[in-house]
Parts: sequence; structure tokens; C-alpha cells
Amino acid sequence: MKKRRYRLFLPGAGLAVAAVAGVLLIPASRDTVKPVAAMSGETAAAPVPSGTPIPEGSSGICRRICAAGGNSAERLKLVEALSDRLEEEERRRLADYIRSGENNDIEYVIKNNVMNRLRAQKEAAPELSEMLIDIARDRKQDVVVRAYAVQHMRPWYEVTRDPALKQAFLDLLEERDSEISGGALLALRRLSEQYPQEFDAAWIGSRAAGLAGDSGAHVLSRVSALQVATLLRAPETADAARRIVVEGSGHTALRLAALAALGELGSWSDLPLLQELDGGRPPLSGAARTAAAKLMKRQKNNI
Repeated sequence: MKKRRYRLFLPGAGLAVAAVAGVLLIPASRDTVKPVAAMSGETAAAPVPSGTPIPEGSSGICRRICAAGGNSAERLKLVEALSDRLEEEERRRLADYIRSGENNDIEYVIKNNVMNRLRAQKEAAPELSEMLIDIARDRKQDVVVRAYAVQHMRPWYEVTRDPALKQAFLDLLEERDSEISGGALLALRRLSEQYPQEFDAAWIGSRAAGLAGDSGAHVLSRVSALQVATLLRAPETADAARRIVVEGSGHTALRLAALAALGELGSWSDLPLLQELDGGRPPLSGAARTAAAKLMKRQKNNI
């Protein structure tokens, strides 16, 4: 079986960035979700040829975008030509493609761009919340497409303030055996900054710390949870991070995130452990050195 490779997004200054075993996508802004650049060793999408003929009318464009076996570069260009006033039937065709179209590296990019265009309609598409939620919750769906849907749900909430989206984020936290719960936490952390009366940052941080410490949870979600718990400075974070480092098990990305958390939230008693790891092998040694330096700086400044 071909292994899918993921790039993790670890937000926040000083937090480790690690590549681990598809694609986790990084929201580049509140308006557009962009795919992560290809990992080293992977080829980028072919350039879009100039002069590609654009069919007249939105229906023709939609048909060509959704057509199986079409030229991928042309289809990418066609997505950018989509109207911002699509008819309901055109939106339905695109939604069906997102749900059931072929999945591979280039199709992920096309599907993500289609989601961007659906969110960019002049009049908010009334069915978009339901479509994103259904895809995010569907365990039979490709996990990368689900991860896209989770990311698009956050900026769509900013547009609609749809309570169904908020509930979906909370429900997705229970899916600990995939990276989806981590994606939901990252979205909730952002929303807690923008809408503190609607999203309780302390509660989100506590849930994140609990997920980070759950050895049975998916490694990508645990890493995301450590990021969120650290950024929200949840009191339980240091204990969870310390256990991960001391046990010495789990994926390297998880231990890197735990070391970063100790640098931000650990205590003076963690310094011997960090110094011991500093004498080991990279990349953990470098992360431990950075964490120890941060810890000492915090102690000096009484932070």
C-alpha cells in the first residue's frame, strides 16, 4: 500500500515543524484555504498552458471541471473562471464532484479550489454548511478531502455564524483515531480568538491537553492538540508534554511538539531532562536545546 505523506502545520513562534506520514492543509487567510507546498521529492503540479479555451457559460465550465480524465492543468484554470453567481444546479454538480470524484494529489488541489469558489459566491450558498459538515463527518470519505472540509468550515462560520458548524466542530473532537479531531481543535482555537463569547478558550485548551495526552489517539491529532494547548496555555499541557518526553515513545513529531511545549510552559525541574536530551541525537537534541534556552529565559524573566 502506498503511504500517504503529511506536512503538519504547527502554528505559533518557536513550535516545531515536522513532516510525518497525504496532506494537512494550512489556512493562509480567513478567506482562502491553500494547499501545502509539495514535500521535497514530490513534483509540483504542471503549469497551466496559456491560451486554454474556456467554454461559454458556467454550466460548460462546471461540466469540464467535474469530467473524469480531463486535463488537470486546464481544469485547475477553469476553477478560477467559475462565476461568483453560480446556479443551484451548478453548485450541486460541483458538490457531487467533491464528494465522489477521483482522489489524488492534483484532484485534492482542484477540490480545495472548488470549495474556495463555492465560499466566494456573491450570495451565500444556503447548502454549503450542510455539504461541508457531511463531508467532514463521513468516515467513508477520503481523509484529505475531509481535512479540507474541516478547514473550510471555519471561514464559512465567520460568514454565516451557523450554529450547526459550531456543533460539528465539537462533535469532530470525539474522532480521536484520525487527524480530524486535531483539525477541529485548530479551527476552534482560531474561533476562540475571534469570538471569545461563543468559544471558550479555557475549555478548548483543556480538551486539547487531554487529547495530547491520549496515547490511543492519532499522532497527527495529538501533535495539533499540543500546539493548541500550548498556544492557549492550558494548565494541564506541561504534564502531558512531560509524559510524552519521559516515555520516549511515539512519533518524532509528537516528541518535538512536546519539547516545544515544555519550553513554553515547563518548570525549572524540567531543565535536567532537557539538558540530557540535548546530548542525544538530532532532531530531538536541537529541540531540547531550544526548549531549555526558552525555559531559562522564562525563569530569568519570571514568566
